[in-house]
Amino acid sequence: MKKFLILIPFFSIFSLFSLNEVNIYFFWGNGCPHCKKEEDFLQKIEKKYSNVKINSYEISRNKENKELLKEIGSKMEMKISSLPITIINDKYFIGFHSDNTTGKAIENVILEGFEKQHNDVVQGIISKKKV
Repeated sequence: MKKFLILIPFFSIFSLFSLNEVNIYFFWGNGCPHCKKEEDFLQKIEKKYSNVKINSYEISRNKENKELLKEIGSKMEMKISSLPITIINDKYFIGFHSDNTTGKAIENVILEGFEKQHNDVVQGIISKKKV
C-alpha cells in the first residue's frame, strides 16, 4: 500500500509537465530528391515523438496546396524559392540538406514547441479558410 501512495504524487507532478502537440507543415514537390530526404527524416521524427503531427502538402500537382503555401509565404514574409518548405509554429525552413544540419534545426524547434506554446501561423490561416 505504501508503494501506491508514493506513486500518486509522482504521476500528479508528471501530468503538470505534459508536452504540447507540435504541428509540422511539410510542403513538397513530386520528384524532388531533397523533399524525399526530408520526408524520410520526418517519418523518423513522427515515430520518435508521439505528439508530433506531420501535415503534408504536395504542391506541384495540387493547386489548392500551392495557393495555401503562397498565402502562408505572404503572411510570414517568406521568399518561396525552393522546396521542401517546412513550417513549425512561426518558424520555417526552406530546403533540406541532411538529418545532421537541417534535420537538427527542425528537431530543436520541435523540442522548443513541446516546452512552450507558440503561434501556429499555418493553423490560423487554415482555420480562417474553413469559416
